[in-house]
Amino acid sequence: GNLTVNGCTLSGNIAQSEGGGIKVQGDGQLSMNSSTVSGNTSDNGGGINISTNGAATITNSTITNNSSLAGAGARVSAAVFVGNTIIAANIGADVFDPAGSIVSNGYNLIGSGGDSTFINIGDQVGVAVPMLGPLASNGGQTFTHALLFGSPAIDKGSAFGATTDQRGVGFVRTFNDPAIANTDDGTDIGAFEVEAQKIRKNIESKIAVTGKGPCG
Repeated sequence: GNLTVNGCTLSGNIAQSEGGGIKVQGDGQLSMNSSTVSGNTSDNGGGINISTNGAATITNSTITNNSSLAGAGARVSAAVFVGNTIIAANIGADVFDPAGSIVSNGYNLIGSGGDSTFINIGDQVGVAVPMLGPLASNGGQTFTHALLFGSPAIDKGSAFGATTDQRGVGFVRTFNDPAIANTDDGTDIGAFEVEAQKIRKNIESKIAVTGKGPCG
């Protein structure tokens, strides 16, 4: 069957064989947007294992801290389209794509294993330290990995139409370069938009000090 994952966190799962976080096979199709896959374990595809005759699309997501013998972040042998996504800092090779099936839509941040695949506009490959905070409550209903100061994911992405990050209402994507159409728009790569958190904290600080919000 088909699986749609929007605004979700999948964490702490263990599969003995394949797909610690998500396993898609047969004719199934996966659509994952604004989600986090973290801290999952299996022998093949610690975070995600996709072996299907269908297709998968992964956008605005963060896949990190998963572990596996082959494809700690993602093991792929199907048509998978990836855009504005972090697949890095997993325990083992971040990406394993023996069939050469991944298609980059651009603006991805990849640790290891994607040198010949992630060559589209805005792709960064070989980023061993993406500078992610621990999986934690950063607002919203799900846990996320905040981008730390100096992260190479900050302002280097394209939101592909998303107006909020994984946390949803109140956590807007910040477009730092909206004049450039169909290329980078200055949002952050992955499931977390750091500017949204900064803006929120600034407003909360002002209220605490002055007793007035941004309209007061």
